[in-house]
Amino acid sequence: GDEVMGMLDAAIGGMSEPVADSAMVPTWCLSRMAAEDGVKVLLSGTGGDEVFAGYPRYVASSWRRRLLYRLPAALRQLIGQDLPVSGTLAARMLHPALDMVVYAGGSPALAAQVLPSGLDMRSFLGQMVAEIYPQARPGTPALYAHMEFDLQVYLPDLLLMLLDQLTMAHTIEGRVPLLDVDLLAASYAVAPEFHANPHCADTRKLMRLMARRKLDERTFSTPKQGFSGPVRSWIEANRQVFRERVMTVRDVPGLDRVQPEAWWNKGAAERNPYWAQEVF
Repeated sequence: GDEVMGMLDAAIGGMSEPVADSAMVPTWCLSRMAAEDGVKVLLSGTGGDEVFAGYPRYVASSWRRRLLYRLPAALRQLIGQDLPVSGTLAARMLHPALDMVVYAGGSPALAAQVLPSGLDMRSFLGQMVAEIYPQARPGTPALYAHMEFDLQVYLPDLLLMLLDQLTMAHTIEGRVPLLDVDLLAASYAVAPEFHANPHCADTRKLMRLMARRKLDERTFSTPKQGFSGPVRSWIEANRQVFRERVMTVRDVPGLDRVQPEAWWNKGAAERNPYWAQEVF
């Protein structure tokens, strides 16, 4: 806890741009440890979820997602049009790509506070989808549309950038064998049902089948765990430093609508589970 602020500053300093992903701390730390041991190349499993359908957001991992994926696309569009413009539910119903983004992280409530006056969240998100996000090819199965979106957006704009820059910050090369072009092409050449069924909770079906009798059986029963850090405990251990940095938002042009004092106190008092990610 008392070391994390130095690691966080060092990790951000080793990148060309900051990212709101707590994985930067363990990535920077592990790269430093490897460098101290004389290691020059690290192998990473980055890309496995996008190539072999490993993320819970791709499937019916909860009753809400089970209901969502059972709705025909046309019905989702109709429901999305009738929902209130505030929040993100309407936009997520209208644009599956946004559903992938919002599920993976971020704070729509905080983002809404920094939008220009008169612009509602659904309009802003719709504009972002139209002008920035890649569109799925017509006829692409829903599962592959989600996976391809992550391949084109989530991987290069966050995961691979983070891995590459934080390993290179310690003169280490990070390699990603699961993103081998031939492997990726072979994986997407099979019917999506071999990887996952959006109506069920199972993920990585093909990869699990290939790994049977090659890995410890406990590998298949252990819950999926993301490569991230215990952000809430980091904040609690460095509460005053985090609070001081949050208050500097007052000096950032364009963020005058954010009230950092009230936002900090409200989140801290209510034990909002998303508050720590917003602070980070």
